[in-house]
Amino acid sequence: MSNFSRLAACFSPRSRSLVLLALVALTASMAEANKKKSGSKMEEILVTASFREQDVQDVVGGIQVFGGEQLDKNGVSSMEDYLRDVPSVSLQKSGVGKANIAIRGISNMNTLDIGYADGSPIAGVYFNDVAIQGSGVFPDLNIFDLQRVEVLKGPQGTLYGEGSMGGAIKMIMMPPNMQELEFKVATTVSETAEASDLNWDVRGAINIPIIQDKLAARIVASSGFDSGFVTYSGIGLEDPDDENRHSLRAIVLFKPLDWLELEYMYLLDYSNRDQLPVVDEGREDDLVNSRLENQFAETEFDVHSLTARMDLGFAGLTSVSSWFNTNRDSQRRIPILQGIVDSLLNDNSGGAVATGPSVFPNGYTHVLTELESFSQEFRLVSKGDERIDWVVGAFYRDRTQKFDQEKYEEFAPDDPLGLLELLLGPDFLALSGLQEDGFGEEPFKQTAVYGEVSWEIIEAKLELTAGLRWFEDSVAFFQDTDIYGVEAILFATDPENVDPETGEVNIFFAGELTTRDWLPKLSLAWYVNDDAMVYATVSKGFRSGTPNLFAILDAGPPNVRPDFVLNQEIGAKTAWLDNRLIANFGIYQIDWDDFQGLVIGEARLGAVGGVPFGYLGTGGDAVVRGAELSVMYKPVDSLTLTLGVGYNSGEVVKPEPANNAKKGSELPNKPELTWNLGINYTRPLWSDLLAEVSLGYTFVDSQLTVFQTEDVPTGIPLDSYEITKAAIGIEGMNWRAQLFAQNLFDDRIVVARSLPFPQSAMMRPRTLGMRFSYDY
Repeated sequence: MSNFSRLAACFSPRSRSLVLLALVALTASMAEANKKKSGSKMEEILVTASFREQDVQDVVGGIQVFGGEQLDKNGVSSMEDYLRDVPSVSLQKSGVGKANIAIRGISNMNTLDIGYADGSPIAGVYFNDVAIQGSGVFPDLNIFDLQRVEVLKGPQGTLYGEGSMGGAIKMIMMPPNMQELEFKVATTVSETAEASDLNWDVRGAINIPIIQDKLAARIVASSGFDSGFVTYSGIGLEDPDDENRHSLRAIVLFKPLDWLELEYMYLLDYSNRDQLPVVDEGREDDLVNSRLENQFAETEFDVHSLTARMDLGFAGLTSVSSWFNTNRDSQRRIPILQGIVDSLLNDNSGGAVATGPSVFPNGYTHVLTELESFSQEFRLVSKGDERIDWVVGAFYRDRTQKFDQEKYEEFAPDDPLGLLELLLGPDFLALSGLQEDGFGEEPFKQTAVYGEVSWEIIEAKLELTAGLRWFEDSVAFFQDTDIYGVEAILFATDPENVDPETGEVNIFFAGELTTRDWLPKLSLAWYVNDDAMVYATVSKGFRSGTPNLFAILDAGPPNVRPDFVLNQEIGAKTAWLDNRLIANFGIYQIDWDDFQGLVIGEARLGAVGGVPFGYLGTGGDAVVRGAELSVMYKPVDSLTLTLGVGYNSGEVVKPEPANNAKKGSELPNKPELTWNLGINYTRPLWSDLLAEVSLGYTFVDSQLTVFQTEDVPTGIPLDSYEITKAAIGIEGMNWRAQLFAQNLFDDRIVVARSLPFPQSAMMRPRTLGMRFSYDY
């Protein structure tokens, strides 16, 4: 299919209808604007992407901002809710309490979701000035009472460092108000198709000025329940994938001196999902999981931070100290022994391995992880009122993740085909159950120093920015596992795995990797006039390497090298029609060296080889070429139209010799086309009442789950999908009531697949509900 045909296919009857509706609304609003002879200007949006306040239209590179008031009005409670509206950005929720973000085709391409040694995220996530990303993908935290969210696209390595090679997401909290008492509450009740119970959510925030102009506190809390919608037929449960979630945030702001400000923040985020919202391949339409495994996830995330801001006259000095702890208790299906049986029937058809007789029908791994992290950053920022502005800083992080793992494989008691008795003898049932019992640790340390200078070569016209970051990080790993049951028989075929004195079977793995490098940045901005800026930028980002724990099974090399990206971008930011129309455009090429990803290969259990297995490895080099367009138009006060389009073409250009990735393979987690459309219309009713109607549409193109190899030539694709949402509400002076619909057309949408034993993670079916909020 030609690119033009593919593009045309992306415009379904549904999307065409919404575009037509937007055009009708636009025509009507233009007629209204002509009658009034004037339109409505966009408000200036200030951001801190470069650690100093500036207009979002003056920021070099891709950025999108969401105001906190609009997020609360729309009932946004997670990153998933707003990232859908960002071109070239997608989010995959794996179902185990994690979220994997892809920006401009750059993503964490590891879908194992074991809970440890999963690889690092590609997007830095910040609460105020606190970096919260850790080892592996991070939980999708509940959010409420934010001032704004800044989504920075492209490598942010110079200022934000490790883990931000795709971009950064900054959640700016609403700060304590030292002058006024404030209070707000919001509640939501909704019903999801195929779910047995109602969903509900309650949130509240209170601001308390303790000492006028000196001391204040802001406390935010939320609690919610999402009903399950997947039938677990294998264990006889209807919709057991309920999720309970709670969060608490407290910020205390103290200003003892005019030049000194101290801020303490505490954050607690908890989620508990009784079963995962995953279904069998081929059962996506009826939402059925026929497996026997119990699959669940419970996550608790705590953050303490202390931030000091000092006005030194010539510059501002900021110190950020943070401690965070993540505890996760999860269990999911990982049937290794059944995989051996299935591998005997592998038909090399390009998908997952063929399914053999269900000899080991219940194979699962239970993992407990605890991650502790401390970080310290010092940052000195010039006042920003000179032709030369600068930022210098230093960063340190010490992080350790500990884990305990138990792996079980339970036999089919009727011994289909008599295989177990033939292979293991008449007492084979004694070998059922526990197969592995192990523990391990992942320590990580990083030190970095950085600086960035901006020089107005021609005042208010031409600005050059150069930045550089030096870093050193070390990551290590060890795992010590006792082997039992059938696996003990298999591993014992290699004498190195057997203790000669006790006869016990044990495997041990340890690895360490140290990286030192420089991350440069260079950009040039030309301010054509007050309404237009043209820019060019080159920036580098990286992600830390990690040991491959499955190397002990001969599945891949022992170390996964760090990967680096080099972004080359040009673009323009423009305002038209007296600032009623904002149109921004950018094109870019990203060279991705030594990218990390899930490799589907083979493992060896003792002398038994050929076991299909996925492991985190170095895939090779890739390139992404893309373009983005974002438009916001407000022809009159009553109507706002938004459009975002992202196109990304990415492929492997140099496969790593150690694996069998195909040259020319598309990159996983990279929809080629994403686009969204938003319509928001308000109209006065009577007295102080205001009616509001909003529609939103998002299209996400098809994408691969893994990169294409000789064993998996299809890359296990995910189909494209469309999401439509709508809301209608009435707003008073300090209250708001709203009816809403999410996934309006009740599509069955697969958002992710867990491998190497595929399960489909599903988006929630159509959800209809109502919200009410009150502010004081």
